[in-house]
Amino acid sequence: MPGSEVPVIRQPFDVSDHLPYWAAMGAFDGDVLYDREEADATGVVRNQAGDGADEELADLMAEALRSIEAPDEQLARLGLG
Repeated sequence: MPGSEVPVIRQPFDVSDHLPYWAAMGAFDGDVLYDREEADATGVVRNQAGDGADEELADLMAEALRSIEAPDEQLARLGLG
């Protein structure tokens, strides 16, 4: 079906860029990973980054991006490539 392609946003970053888009909102303060189901069930919101789940989810994200033929620079920008 014409026009049904999934659009992929490309926003390459170069070290010479004065203000990368992610820096405009504040300094990086580390990765965060929350389990919304756990938070809903227990009322406790805890950062699970570094507990091993983040590696599994990063692999799943990389696999999903490859399945839609995302450009290599997208995976590299996300630290997955």
